[in-house]
Parts: sequence; structure tokens; C-alpha cells
Amino acid sequence: MKLTLDGTISLLVAVPGARAESLKIDSTFTEAGRQPFKLPAVTVESGKETVIRVASWSFFVTATRHDERSVKIETKIVRAGAAGTSKVVSRPTILTALGKAATISVGDEQEGFSLEQIVTATK
Repeated sequence: MKLTLDGTISLLVAVPGARAESLKIDSTFTEAGRQPFKLPAVTVESGKETVIRVASWSFFVTATRHDERSVKIETKIVRAGAAGTSKVVSRPTILTALGKAATISVGDEQEGFSLEQIVTATK
């Protein structure tokens, strides 16, 4: 698996509603053997999906406030293939404290990557 970060990075962000709580998601992408790459932060309404794209990878992320101190992060990891095909690689769900790093790792030290996410509440 070879992934380069020279490609386009795009973010699709759900627009928060007036009454719903918003969550800010800070993400850092690290490919095996490379330096970490900080992605632009996104702000999304709690429980709504946002999509983070890095090269051939798409991360469909739904962060939902669990209680006053924690958040559930559901992620669908998709890799784009040849001729417009795509493959779901993983669907991890993590329950973590607000403001604490939660890391998803896929693959191994030679061909894997990790996605670290920190979710905080916004006002």
C-alpha cells in the first residue's frame, strides 16, 4: 500500500444548526514511515457526518456527544481504487473523553497509517 500526501485534500463539512451543539474535530494523519500531517480542523453538528479526504482515502466521521465529558466517534474508512471503485477498509467506533486523542490504526508499520482525532465542544 503506497499513499502519498501530494494529492488534494478536501473536506465536506455539515453546517451546524442554530440550536444543536457543535463539535470541533482536529485530525492528524500519519502514513507508515512518514511525518504526521495535520489536517484542517472541521466543525460539525453533534451526530452529523462529515467527510475528510486525504489522497485516495476518505474518512466518513460522525462525532456524537455521549455525555458531559465524552464523545462517540464513528468512522468509516474507504479507499478509492481503480476505475472509480472503492473499498470499505474499516468501521471503527471509539468512545473517548472530550479533548483527548483517539487514534485509529490500520495496517502495519510498513504499509499502514493512523488517524488521530481530538474532539472538543464549541460554543
